[in-house]
Amino acid sequence: MKLRYGRKERDSLDKRPKEKPKLKNLSRKIRNTAFAVALPLIAAVSAGCEPDYFKNMDSNTNPDTRIEDTRTDTRVEDTQTDTIVEDTRTEDVISDLPPDTSIVDPCRNYNETTIAINRSTDGDIPSYDLLETEPADVTITEYLIDFVNETHALATSGMPYDVRLTIAPDGCRPDVSAYAVNSVGYDRGVYLRDPATLFYVNVIFHEIGHLQPGGGSHEVISQLNEIEQDLMAFAVFSIVSPSLDMYKWASEYRFRMPPIKTAVHNVYSDFSPDEMTSYPKALIFIFNNLIKSDGSFSYVRDEYVGLVGIGNEPALTNNAIEFAERFSPSIYSEFEHALMDAAVIIRSLYYKEIYRRFGEEVADDYFNANSGFPYRIYQPLAYPSYRYVNKVRVYSLDDLNCYTDYDPEYVRDESCSICAVENANHIDHLNGTFCCFSVDGLNIQKWAVEANLMRYYNSDGSLVRIDGLEYDAVDFATINSQEARAFDEPCF
Repeated sequence: MKLRYGRKERDSLDKRPKEKPKLKNLSRKIRNTAFAVALPLIAAVSAGCEPDYFKNMDSNTNPDTRIEDTRTDTRVEDTQTDTIVEDTRTEDVISDLPPDTSIVDPCRNYNETTIAINRSTDGDIPSYDLLETEPADVTITEYLIDFVNETHALATSGMPYDVRLTIAPDGCRPDVSAYAVNSVGYDRGVYLRDPATLFYVNVIFHEIGHLQPGGGSHEVISQLNEIEQDLMAFAVFSIVSPSLDMYKWASEYRFRMPPIKTAVHNVYSDFSPDEMTSYPKALIFIFNNLIKSDGSFSYVRDEYVGLVGIGNEPALTNNAIEFAERFSPSIYSEFEHALMDAAVIIRSLYYKEIYRRFGEEVADDYFNANSGFPYRIYQPLAYPSYRYVNKVRVYSLDDLNCYTDYDPEYVRDESCSICAVENANHIDHLNGTFCCFSVDGLNIQKWAVEANLMRYYNSDGSLVRIDGLEYDAVDFATINSQEARAFDEPCF
């Protein structure tokens, strides 16, 4: 089977140029530049982070069986409504009084689990399978430490100095999955509830952002760092080891769609910037400034860091109003339409940023890897209605990068004794509606697409396999209609 890859065809994922630019010099140049930026004055602040979008992910009644995880799932049960769950947590109060260092605070001091994670970078990373290695009697594996350093070496703000991870004792900030300490008189670093894994590496990215210039107690820089490290991972995978690893990374959803969905949710109905919590306000600031700057992460960082010390609330409110006007109900008849447009616009800006910083080939790798995963997550997608899927790979959307927030419409189902996908025994015939974009260098076109889908899956719930990877289901699409849209025009 031949696969379509953007504007190119390749016989397989392995038949790609062997000689590719090395990260070594580029990594060190960017890293040294980042280290040259002076850190702001250290304030007494401890930022606890479990972003709203991590708690508000669409959920279902079936546990996620991909990774053995005995921790309590604190996400909000999806009731199929657009209700926003308010974040009622309070942030630490910054005191003008110096801390009492005569008493050790176990929640803000190192212990036997503490490990320094700053490492020199060489432009190489372990394989995805090694990155998934579970930590055994350690706070974080060396594989994951390397990965975190390599992604930060490419980002607009590198690893801060002397970053340490510590497993916080039981009872410390039980309302969050991690928190950062950058307080005078305490041990600076990231405090975790559990050992670090690849599945939760976004939490580490987020907390490291609190230690970067401008990170402080607000959430803009921390959430920007979390999103940017996701993109830098694509660049590292593409440049260092173009392989199936990039598709495995693309299939992980935590970085991409939930933050966009949270931002649009908070502006689409009953919009009130004064009542919005800090997490969605920060996300909206990020996305609105990415739109204004054509996808520049440097611009967003500079804009926010420039507000430190002079007050950020007016700027946060103004950006929320601008974003709300861009995706308001007066323009979009349904929330899903607004979300689809926002997702396509923001993902196209991610593509542009990677293109400008790493070139067309790396940008194409990012485009192609993400084009295979157009659906929202943790929703019933396959018939019958009780079947939930987390990873659905889509083929044949012909050089398009798409997103939909609608379940494909069921037409009919049938069993198959000889299926096009390994370990599949069932086919669903579906109709799907997508908002998409195509690329020609930095020229981007938006499309409204309707397609027929043949979904292959196993009726007993086991994974199916294609091209060396496993999924809950695999779709093959046939486009029925494809209409061009301006970027300031709704897809639907």
